[in-house]
Amino acid sequence: MESFSRLAPITTFQASLTGSQGKRYNVLRDRVDSWDYNIDQLVLGTMLFTLVAFLAPTVIVYYALFALVSLFVQHTSSGH
Repeated sequence: MESFSRLAPITTFQASLTGSQGKRYNVLRDRVDSWDYNIDQLVLGTMLFTLVAFLAPTVIVYYALFALVSLFVQHTSSGH
């Protein structure tokens, strides 16, 4: 059985896709129902999705770059 931490990004991505298609997950009936969003909800959802879509890769690359630099510095400084 997979852990929640591995499945959380997948379910978040699926929820954002179904939300942008005018559908939402009904927890009580365990199905996806159609849903009419008003303009404020659509604009907010679009803005949040855009922020996450562009910031997530930037943060991941930033973290990976400085993790590699840190490992390189630690490796070279410990190798007397």
